[in-house]
Amino acid sequence: MGQRHTWPNGLAVEIAKPTDCKPGKYAQPEGAKRGIKVKVTVTNGTDAPFETSVLTGMDEVQFAGANAELLFDSSGPCKAGIGLETATVLPGKTYSYEVAYAVGAEPGELQITLQPAFGQDKAVFVGQA
Repeated sequence: MGQRHTWPNGLAVEIAKPTDCKPGKYAQPEGAKRGIKVKVTVTNGTDAPFETSVLTGMDEVQFAGANAELLFDSSGPCKAGIGLETATVLPGKTYSYEVAYAVGAEPGELQITLQPAFGQDKAVFVGQA
């Protein structure tokens, strides 16, 4: 976390260190013990527009060795995007968004794996949350 990964075509992504948030009353999944938010920054160093929905649609997120669910908390403290970020990032431009996940009550290892297209290498970000 806090590092940047750049693919050979020039597309780069950075995931900031996660921050805690307390899920609101109407957050889903219901009964989430704790939430974490991460800021994702996409920098398009390619010569073509990039659709962020491709990146977010193929992400894999694990917390403490198990799947971490997206946390939907539209009006609570964990307010973040809905997980499927849809934006067009033009060549040479940067775009950032936040996403939240439901995690266990105790700190643990968070792993986020991103792949910008089928057949491209995966970028794996690991850190404590």
